[in-house]
Amino acid sequence: MKKGWYSICFVLLVLGLAGAAQAFELTVLHTNDVHAALGGTKADGSPCYAAQCADGKGGAMRLQQAVAEQRAAKKNCLLLDAGDQAQGTLFYSLFKNEPSAKVMNMLGYDAMVPGNHEFDDACLGFQAFSEQLEAPLVAANMRYAENYNPVPDYAPWVIVHRAGRSIGIVGIITPETRTASTPCTAVSFDDPVAAVQKSISALQARGVNIIIALTHYGFENDRALAKKVAGLDIIVGGHSHTLLSNTQPKAQGAYPVVEYSPNNDPVLVVTNKNGLPSLGVLDVTFDDAGKVVHWRGEPVLLEKQNTAQADAALAELIEGYAGGAQKLLHSPVGTVAAALPKGQTLLEPDIQLCRQQECATGNLMADVLLWAGKDDRAQCALMNSGGLRAAFPTGTVTVGDIFSVIPFDGEVVTGVVSGVVLKAALEHSLRHYSEGAGAFPQVAGLHIVADMQRPAGKRLVSVSIADNGLWRPVYDGDNYRMATLDFLAKGGDGYAMLTTKQWRPVGKSAVTAVQEYMQAFSPLHPRLEGRLVLR
Repeated sequence: MKKGWYSICFVLLVLGLAGAAQAFELTVLHTNDVHAALGGTKADGSPCYAAQCADGKGGAMRLQQAVAEQRAAKKNCLLLDAGDQAQGTLFYSLFKNEPSAKVMNMLGYDAMVPGNHEFDDACLGFQAFSEQLEAPLVAANMRYAENYNPVPDYAPWVIVHRAGRSIGIVGIITPETRTASTPCTAVSFDDPVAAVQKSISALQARGVNIIIALTHYGFENDRALAKKVAGLDIIVGGHSHTLLSNTQPKAQGAYPVVEYSPNNDPVLVVTNKNGLPSLGVLDVTFDDAGKVVHWRGEPVLLEKQNTAQADAALAELIEGYAGGAQKLLHSPVGTVAAALPKGQTLLEPDIQLCRQQECATGNLMADVLLWAGKDDRAQCALMNSGGLRAAFPTGTVTVGDIFSVIPFDGEVVTGVVSGVVLKAALEHSLRHYSEGAGAFPQVAGLHIVADMQRPAGKRLVSVSIADNGLWRPVYDGDNYRMATLDFLAKGGDGYAMLTTKQWRPVGKSAVTAVQEYMQAFSPLHPRLEGRLVLR
């Protein structure tokens, strides 16, 4: 009896060891919404235009070192990007996609999903990026018209291999790209859920049982996707600039967030803020059937010198592009004077604040638009907070600073809108408040009160417009002259109600308008004035 019991235990031990031998460990390294922050940031949060600022954070050099450390320590690593490499600093304003593509090539990314900002220079801009980038581009829900040529090199999914295991990576780009950027009419964006399920079926038919969705879709959409689709193991996301962490106090959730599929299998959802403050690191163990059995992870902050050796060729590459940016940073335009907390040199410590509240940078920009429309007797101005990519500095403001704040530039336009349309635009601007959406308003000449406890579409409590030093209610049947950017006038950021109106260019781009305004009125004293009251 004793001998038989030992035999049974031995068999169970062997089976257990055999099962353990089938376990597959994968490390997913990921970035998203880098927005051309290749040099990282300086200590005050402003962009660094050098290979690396000694007192700063983030940037491609620190990223390269962090990636090298992970690859040296772990057997099976993937490096993925969830979109929006484009737009946000002078690296993009001056050189478009080229610097980001070359940096990604040097770091050896395994796949990327395009973000909406990859289309900021229309389809030709995305085409150029696709030709420069060596990593596969994946987007299962993106389609080009049959007669469009040339179609960029992308696929719905790609299969990569690690230690004899096949891993499928499916791409999803937000359908909001149609209004959040400027793609050509030849490209369309289909339903993400159907596209992912179709791709999973195709991958499973090829024997792939580990599947990652690489999405530029937004954190809440990613969570919903995880619950709707069977067969996904991991979602690596971007677009909403969400911070996930188990240690950082401002995190909006744990890293990873765990959802469950229709089959009740765990789906690990991760994303990694914006501007390259860290490298996402997710360690996952799969069984032989491709099921997730264990996970752990946390973003690695890019704040210190890493132990891995810095890449001299990468440093030389970034310094070459930084030289052009430095020239603009030495071209003064005006000055900003503001009373700020000790040690703070930017009007906002984090420009993301402007997506959920009135902010000084937003007030200054809205004032500029209103001033630029003065010849057309503009009474109010509307600016989307998503158009603000950095805060204005105090002290001397340079041409480079202005491009950092509003890298999209765009034309200033004026038009006549009814009270109904103006209120509809403001209701829309508040609709996705909890997500920190780019449509959130910054205004001049208006006083807005909103109740954010109300359902979306019914949050506007009151709107008043300035009239000879007095505030008067906005009436549905009256008309008002508004200044804005052509991006919004064309329906960008979902402002479809503005496309029904006639808009007239004032003959100034946004950057030019800021330069002229600063030259005329410096020193400027932007501050919070209660233009937007949220309850």
